[in-house]
Amino acid sequence: MPPCVVSLRVVLTSMILIVAVIAAAISFAPLYTASLSSATNSGDSFSGSISREIGQSVTANFNNMQSTVTTMVTAAYLNAWSSTDIASMIRWMNYAIALGADTVNIALDTNVTWTASYVAPDGSLISANQFVLIRYNGSTAVVYIINTTGQLSITFGPLTFPSNLTFQAQSFYPGIRQRPQSWGAPYSSNAFAVLPCGAPLRVPNGTSFGAFVVTTRTKVIVDYMLSLKVATTGRAMLVDPSNGLFIASNNAADPLTKVVNGTTVVASYTDVVDPLIRKVVSG
Repeated sequence: MPPCVVSLRVVLTSMILIVAVIAAAISFAPLYTASLSSATNSGDSFSGSISREIGQSVTANFNNMQSTVTTMVTAAYLNAWSSTDIASMIRWMNYAIALGADTVNIALDTNVTWTASYVAPDGSLISANQFVLIRYNGSTAVVYIINTTGQLSITFGPLTFPSNLTFQAQSFYPGIRQRPQSWGAPYSSNAFAVLPCGAPLRVPNGTSFGAFVVTTRTKVIVDYMLSLKVATTGRAMLVDPSNGLFIASNNAADPLTKVVNGTTVVASYTDVVDPLIRKVVSG
C-alpha cells in the first residue's frame, strides 16, 4: 500500500513528543513515578528544539522542490520533453526524482498522468538505483522500472494493469492548474497531507495544458526521529494529539501501521504494550 502521510500542519503546530525512559524494574511504584516525571519533563524540553529542527528540514526540502518545479516547467515551456516521447519522459523524470522528491507528477488535460516514484504499484519499495515510471489514463496504467546507473534503461515493462486513478481529481490539482500566476511560479499548500509544490504547464503562447506537481512526504520527520538517541533504553515518539495516531518514532520496530480485517491502518499509541508510553500520552 502507499506510505502513510500526515498533515504538515498537524506535525508542525500540534505535535506531542513523548520521551519515555523505560525502567528496568517498572513494577516498583517509586521508580515508575520517577521515570514518568522524567519522561514528561524531557518531552517538554525536547519538543521545542525538535519542532525547530523539523521545520528547518521541511523548509530546506521545500526549497529544493520549488527549484525542481521551476526547472521542469521551464523544460516544458522550451519543449525539452514530451508526454508522448518515452525517452524524454525517462530522462526528465529521472532528473526530478533524483533531486529528492517522493513523487513527481505530470498531469495533462488529456487525462493522462505520468508519475515517477520509488514505490511500486503494490506499495513495495524497489531496488536501489531504480525508479518506477507509470502512465495513467483514467482506466489503465502502464508501469516501467527504470535503471538509473550508467545509461538510463528500462529493466521492467511495459506492464499494463487496470487503474481508475485520476490525478486531476485530487483536491490540490485545480488550484495549481488554474492559478493565474506566471508559468514558472511555484505552488504550496499546508492543507494537503504531503509537502506539495507545482505550477501550471504552459506553451510559449501562454496556453496551459496541465500541471506539474512534486510531493515530499513528512519522511524528513521520520528520519529525524530515527536519528534521536534517548539514553540507551528510551524512546521518542510523535503522536497526533487529536486522535492518538503515530506520526513517527525513533524505534524502527514501533508499529506505525497495523492490519485490521485485512486493511492496513495507522497505528495509535494504544498499540504499544508499554504502560509508561500509554501513561505519558494519556496524561
